[in-house]
Amino acid sequence: MNMKISDWLIFAETIILALTGIIVYWYTKETQKIRKETSNQNLIMTEQLRLMKESIYEQDLKEQSLAEPLFQTINGIRYPTKAEIKIINKGATIKNIKILKKDNFVMKFSSLTVIGSDEEVTARIAELPVPNPDKIFFQLEYDDKFGNRKTKDYSFALQGSLQISEE
Repeated sequence: MNMKISDWLIFAETIILALTGIIVYWYTKETQKIRKETSNQNLIMTEQLRLMKESIYEQDLKEQSLAEPLFQTINGIRYPTKAEIKIINKGATIKNIKILKKDNFVMKFSSLTVIGSDEEVTARIAELPVPNPDKIFFQLEYDDKFGNRKTKDYSFALQGSLQISEE
């Protein structure tokens, strides 16, 4: 088996070409794997970003809700022409409080400058409207803990157990 140099060169060229083909095939497969993994990582990061945005939004809502007053009734007394109710603020401190009445009555809080968290206040209606309604509606205008001016609707239930509740 006598091979000429040209035959050896063709054989070496074929081997080199085959090795080059194998390397290109391997490189293509590895690049494909990297592309798929990058795509998966992008999906994971997109989902993490979405969850993080949701978490920030929920935290912001929680912060805002913690900036609001939350009144709970302690007890109330109703007289023929007047009523008073003791409430506690289980929410955030509010300042510069103003009562905006919707019905024909005069209501006063024992404190209109600041109602702190866990602070008890008394709401008094000096003269009930005639005829006596089941509920009296009013609004509180106040500054929340962030300094934002807010208005909230409330009702003062005069029948049964006296209560102030958010509308």
